[in-house]
Amino acid sequence: MLMKSEFIKLLAQKTRQNPISIHIDVVGLLRIAPTNDARLSELSDIISQASCQGGNIIIPAYSYSYTKNEDYDILHTPSDVGVAAEYLRSKFADKRMVDALFSYLVFADQISKKHFEIKDYESFGDDSLIGELFAKDGYVGSIGGVLSYTTEVHFLERLLGVSYRYNKSFTGTIIDYTGKKHKQKITFYCRKLDSGLRPNLLRLEKDLRQDGLVEIFKIDGYGFEMEAVKIKALYEYIGRKIRENPFYLCSGINEPIPRYDAMAGRKR
Repeated sequence: MLMKSEFIKLLAQKTRQNPISIHIDVVGLLRIAPTNDARLSELSDIISQASCQGGNIIIPAYSYSYTKNEDYDILHTPSDVGVAAEYLRSKFADKRMVDALFSYLVFADQISKKHFEIKDYESFGDDSLIGELFAKDGYVGSIGGVLSYTTEVHFLERLLGVSYRYNKSFTGTIIDYTGKKHKQKITFYCRKLDSGLRPNLLRLEKDLRQDGLVEIFKIDGYGFEMEAVKIKALYEYIGRKIRENPFYLCSGINEPIPRYDAMAGRKR
């Protein structure tokens, strides 16, 4: 329990002024408890306690609702980004913000309440939650070695003006925290389907590790850790790479994409 409390203290300290977005693969929870239910409960406790100690944490709970022609019920629409995200969403539904495509759970007093106001929303715009993460020079982080899952990179691609993405709007119905329905438009910086390209951040993940930009949050002896990169450092790094290769963050549409296993340091 002492090592767990020390990790919670560390996470709170690291994110007190610089919020973190954490992408989660349950493989990163294997050593903190003997069963899946216990692991998810421990994760929930770590995040909520760190928030109570002044930490600022956001967790992806994406649903992509309007792209599937589905209503977005803030409190009840499931997350499509893994078991851990859905567990946290079901437990902390009132912490979910209004973006019908790329919603987050917000455990953060330093994040503006405007992301909970029912309105049209630009997922990767300057006024978005990710825009606020950038303005506060927050972290993009992962549990389980999934830095290649970091959707926040699309915000940076917009700032850098890549040629293979553009803003596209989706409309649908959002059901608010009281059950009332509203019309909503969400703008998403999406890939041009005729570009012959698809996202591939495995090269970025590998390069970030090799170049020493990945910070590890851990307490010696405690079987749990997070990886994190400051988002403005990530922006500068990607900018340099894109100037060398405009398609650095992409693969050809027919090119197979192996998974880079950061936990083992190999492709599989």
